[in-house]
Amino acid sequence: MNTQPISAIELLELIEANNQNELESISNKLVKGVTTYLEMMHNAPQDEAENAAQEAFATTFEKIKKGELAEVENLPGYLMNFAKLYYFQEYKQKKKADISFDEELYEPPFENQMENLIENLDSPKRKKTLMHCIDQLSEEQRKFVFRLLRYIEESDTNVAKRLHLKYRIYRVRKFRLIHILHECVQKYLPSQI
Repeated sequence: MNTQPISAIELLELIEANNQNELESISNKLVKGVTTYLEMMHNAPQDEAENAAQEAFATTFEKIKKGELAEVENLPGYLMNFAKLYYFQEYKQKKKADISFDEELYEPPFENQMENLIENLDSPKRKKTLMHCIDQLSEEQRKFVFRLLRYIEESDTNVAKRLHLKYRIYRVRKFRLIHILHECVQKYLPSQI
């Protein structure tokens, strides 16, 4: 990988210092390095390698924020192993899937929450609350939310294709972000959700 080894503790210090520029730079390098590793060492297609790298980084980042990975000295190595396991798990599931289902009919919990969140945005209080909650997200999460809003009228299958994400990964990210926003808005406007 083309990144200097960094430990989980060092990344946690950057998070606590709220050093967004350095965090973004390191995050991009780590994801790019892990993506390259999967492509070169495991012949992973570029989009699947990138999805696995992003999923590994996002999960690891959350664990680091909670102080759960303090013992990890070599974060790039940890991410490569995590992403490799994730990639092969996805690969096996894809190979096993002999029964297809209509993705359009599959509706997990909170499916309509995005619509519920943006309903009645003509209310200044509701709009301000939703924007406040969106502002609390990371930059990457905010970008994802705005992309969701941009394509709100389209099916999840089409949006996943537009964003160059596997359908399942897109749905997981969408679900997590909508859940976070739903809880935040409910905290400030409990009677309106």
